[in-house]
Amino acid sequence: MWMVIAGIAVTAGYGWLLHRFTNAFMPYMDAAVLALSVIAQCLQMQRKVETWPFWLSVNTLSVGLFASRGLLLTAALYAAYWVNAWYGWWRWQKERTQLLPSTP
Repeated sequence: MWMVIAGIAVTAGYGWLLHRFTNAFMPYMDAAVLALSVIAQCLQMQRKVETWPFWLSVNTLSVGLFASRGLLLTAALYAAYWVNAWYGWWRWQKERTQLLPSTP
């Protein structure tokens, strides 16, 4: 839960800074991509399964952000990252269920 709160706080703060001091096209979406990416990376370094929903969120936002600016190759790259994150999450869940002892 702390990750969600931290993500919202960083998104709001950094988004406000981008909005106030730059001419960013979508400052709050940029801020959300940054905040969620840092959280996802921290979770991944700790080998937490919760990393996968964060990566899926980052990649979903990034596809829309880059596509809206006409950066279609970059959007396609993040779409491929989205597929990779989904597959990684699926594999972790599959391996986790295989490692858990079955109950009679």
